[in-house]
Amino acid sequence: MPRHRYNPMQSIPKHLSFVTTVCLLLLSVSIPHQAQGQFSVRENYLPTSISLTPDTLAGIWREAGNAAGLPEAGISSTGQLQAAGFFSSGDLQAVREPEQITGGFFHAKGTQNIGSWMLLGDVLLSQTNHGNVFYRNHAPVRTNNPYQWVDTTGGDWDNMHILLKSSAASPILFQKLRVGYSVAYEVMQGARKNAERPMFTYNRYFIRKGLNINFSDNVNLGISGSFQGKKEEQELGFFNQLDTYVLILRGIETFNQTTFNSASRAYSENTFGGGIQVHIRRSDVSLVSFLDVSASTENASTGISNPVPTGEWNTFTLSSGVTFYQSLENRSREFGLRSYWTSGDGIDPFLNGKNVLLTHFRGQAFFNNTWLSNSKTDRISLKLRANFDLYDLEDIVSASDRLLTLLSVDANLARSTQSSLLGIRVKYYIPLENRLNARSTNEAARRIFLPDFLLWEQNIATLSSTIGRFFAIGASDIGVAADTFVSIHPQDGFSPKRLQYGISVSLTLAL
Repeated sequence: MPRHRYNPMQSIPKHLSFVTTVCLLLLSVSIPHQAQGQFSVRENYLPTSISLTPDTLAGIWREAGNAAGLPEAGISSTGQLQAAGFFSSGDLQAVREPEQITGGFFHAKGTQNIGSWMLLGDVLLSQTNHGNVFYRNHAPVRTNNPYQWVDTTGGDWDNMHILLKSSAASPILFQKLRVGYSVAYEVMQGARKNAERPMFTYNRYFIRKGLNINFSDNVNLGISGSFQGKKEEQELGFFNQLDTYVLILRGIETFNQTTFNSASRAYSENTFGGGIQVHIRRSDVSLVSFLDVSASTENASTGISNPVPTGEWNTFTLSSGVTFYQSLENRSREFGLRSYWTSGDGIDPFLNGKNVLLTHFRGQAFFNNTWLSNSKTDRISLKLRANFDLYDLEDIVSASDRLLTLLSVDANLARSTQSSLLGIRVKYYIPLENRLNARSTNEAARRIFLPDFLLWEQNIATLSSTIGRFFAIGASDIGVAADTFVSIHPQDGFSPKRLQYGISVSLTLAL
């Protein structure tokens, strides 16, 4: 049986910049859109740009994660093993982000047809060190939950991450239907290396079931429902009582301060979601639209033998989008719109009522164009994207608020041949309105919210590059890639105290 030869003309590089944290790989197409959390200069989450498996086509799988649409996604039966190391450093980061990240990971994924069923599998193992982290004692995932405790010591964290994912789609049933499922299980553990050694354990599982209904040869309707459970346990303490104390955050300016010797805290969250998708095909033109909703409740409690409620965080998220795709003989193009809206409210048990309100809206427009040579051995892809964000956080008790409206634009240009990949990306953040209404003498505002406010006062530019080579060895194909990025405040130039930079190197084996 002839082996499947990798053809780089079948693969469009999805990400053209280095990523700095493996732990956020959970934000993939098979996982529902989640709250964005605090803004970050590090916007991308895949540690390398190179991929030796084909991209998916626009459809209910790629746009909305409905696995019942897998057979129409254009994925061939391939396997991929990948190992990478990465490093980033610099002073251009938010308060609760690490100043330096080093680590490595092993990633294996594959697609297989068993009978008339289509199966996908994905395994990620990673180890990272987050250097010089302050005011963050939870797992390195983004969260909008305001009820956090942090100590004032800071230090380096060692983090371990395991992520298992699987998806499947059935054959056609009753000449009209397909069913599909996606499941994921994720574990993280981490501890700080210095004294007052805080620790965390993080567990998450996710289940989504979907249905794809064929109304005709040209029209499909998708329906999906999902559930996610998440739990995090933290241990903090054994302080030397000298110069370390704990801020128990409950908003922007609402907090408690303590010097306890040790304590434990737990977060438990359940999320329910559902969505509907429509896929219309006409000759070489395809139109996909989707609407997803989800609601979650996360409860925080302190103590083990007699847990005390310390905050309830409720969110509602609405996601929608439309994508237009056209494929011609030597050219394909795609453009679309996305919108994500999250509303959150926090219920403080000590005040017995709502004390924190959040509104986060993101609108996105994108355009992708790909040109093929006549021989189909050379591909050039151009990707343009613009995002508008509105982030509004209000602390009712202290009458303080945080407002940020932000415009970001980025452009990717890549060329791939049978033996090489070259890419460049430029991204630019433009703060339209940045406001913090809080007292500078308040400890929580002064240490956390004010520095983040000052970070986003100015424009931020990021330049990324990718270079890769492909080799055929025996029955396999190998890719080697290096990604670099640098982020700066343009008015400061390449000042060593006002930039963020990084590099990653990866080795990928396609089977």
